[in-house]
Amino acid sequence: MSTDQLEALLGVQEHDTARDRLRHRRLTLPERGELEAQNAKLRGLEAQASEVRGRRDVVLADERRLDDEARTLGAKADEADKHLYSGSTNSPRELQAMQADVDMLRRQRSDLEDQELEVMEARETLDGELAALEALAAAVVAEIERLQGLIAVAEGEIDAELAVEDAAWATQAGIVPESLLADYQRRRAQNKGAGAARLVGTSCTACHLSVPSTEAEQIRKSEGVNIAYCDNCGAILVPFAGNEPGADEEKVEELILYCDGGSRGNPGPSAIGAVVFDAATDPPTLIASVSECIGITTNNVAEYKALIGGLDAVAHLHARIVHVRADSLLVIKQLRGEWKVKHTNIKPLYAEARALLAAYEIVDLQHVRRELNTEADALVNQALDAADSY
Repeated sequence: MSTDQLEALLGVQEHDTARDRLRHRRLTLPERGELEAQNAKLRGLEAQASEVRGRRDVVLADERRLDDEARTLGAKADEADKHLYSGSTNSPRELQAMQADVDMLRRQRSDLEDQELEVMEARETLDGELAALEALAAAVVAEIERLQGLIAVAEGEIDAELAVEDAAWATQAGIVPESLLADYQRRRAQNKGAGAARLVGTSCTACHLSVPSTEAEQIRKSEGVNIAYCDNCGAILVPFAGNEPGADEEKVEELILYCDGGSRGNPGPSAIGAVVFDAATDPPTLIASVSECIGITTNNVAEYKALIGGLDAVAHLHARIVHVRADSLLVIKQLRGEWKVKHTNIKPLYAEARALLAAYEIVDLQHVRRELNTEADALVNQALDAADSY
């Protein structure tokens, strides 16, 4: 196995990670949540409209019945009135009886017309309610169509990015021997994301745990002749070709680290996410990212492990300043010394985080709202979603 083939395998891993991230982005577009909410709103409005329409139809049928009965009585009254004045009888008693019939029919018609007017007013009120609901539903439909358009545009943009990543993946995969690629894909499935990782010093960048220094040295000296695996996570280890960067590269002076941890269940399946940027560039340049599942644990443990994972990923850079941004108030307050560390499962993580932060001359710990920590949050969900899909 050549170093070029191992470097290509690492490229395959990078493109797989990028493709996973794009697919996650596609599935979790913010407009999808809004669209679901609008569809639920539309269903609610349609249910309300259906109920009002049912009541309106009952009232309308009653209105028509009263109108028909009033017309019938009116026709009878007119016929009786016509007969009264037809001269068919001269008997005062008969004429008086006929007049009484006409008066009774007209009173009955008047009563029905009064009832019809009341029913008509009720129907008009229901018509107004129905029109208002239909107007709201039309506005919601317009919003749904707008969101669907935005989603289609976003999906098109992501699909275009995916096509680029797919092509780049295929190019790198074409360099890797089939047996090694199959081994990588099997390990990637087992690790839920990481099948190959860079060996930096004695650290595997997939699990951020150390391998024995003698083993790390042997891996570097073999220059890819023998395939090496991380004893901790099983990822294929890829050493740097030649000297590792550090001694002869420009030192990173200042870092910005965003981290997040999450648990689905608390405790439940958990994952961590972190992104680290070079603060000296404009805009800040992404240096490292972490996205991995950590098993069953709690939100607070995951938040600490996310910070530790991010710090561990860039420890070899020996930066002087680090700005930590996390949406866990507990982590920030405890590391600042403002809150006590009481839970026994948090104490060792607190100590590890403090030890990693002690390597920096200046440490800036700030709590941020979740909406300002979206990249790390997305990496958490990406890892959890990838775990669910395997």
